[in-house]
Amino acid sequence: MLAVDDGTITFIAFSKEAPIACCTLIDDLDGKSADVGLSIRSDWKGVGVSWTLLEHVLQYAAAHGLTTVTSLESGNDRIAIALEREMGFVARLSSASPIEMVLSKRVD
Repeated sequence: MLAVDDGTITFIAFSKEAPIACCTLIDDLDGKSADVGLSIRSDWKGVGVSWTLLEHVLQYAAAHGLTTVTSLESGNDRIAIALEREMGFVARLSSASPIEMVLSKRVD
């Protein structure tokens, strides 16, 4: 876990050899919501690392008083959108174009 004083915190998942995934939570100015971004090495996709790391970050967010976590995804990233929807995120288009999706989840 790497914390920065501006309300940003990054969680890093490691294998025995190297980092394999990271998830950053950025508090919004309202103190109740945050944006989340997740990245994973391609050779570690599909084995549950993304799910486990995001689940941990959501628990952290709830424990620290946040009520909503939001993710911005490319409309083409069906795997990320499916993962977040399975975890209870609600998807909506961020504009009239399907290029970007906003997914939000209540964590309180």
